[in-house]
Amino acid sequence: MVTDKFGSGAFAQHSLIDGETRANMRNAISAFQRNNEAWSVINVIAIDKDFTELSTLEDEFPEASLILCQFHVIDYLKRETAKREYGFTRFEKMHIRNVLTMMALATT
Repeated sequence: MVTDKFGSGAFAQHSLIDGETRANMRNAISAFQRNNEAWSVINVIAIDKDFTELSTLEDEFPEASLILCQFHVIDYLKRETAKREYGFTRFEKMHIRNVLTMMALATT
């Protein structure tokens, strides 16, 4: 999915790969670049919490900023606070999740 400066999104590419190896990621990115002339003007790439693609994306899109997908950040924080090892009560979990969600959604 690509989004222009007006917030309008469009399908860009789907790739079926056999595992998220660096070689497979490079092949998928190479196909994207061949089929999208404007790839070099991409400013921002949102990634999920899986950092396996991070260095490959940095190499292949040197001008783009990489950011974490907001949904995945919030989801990760919610799952993390649910872990028993932290010893939070149900009440504490609820408030911690609310605060973390507000922080993730904050504009500044």
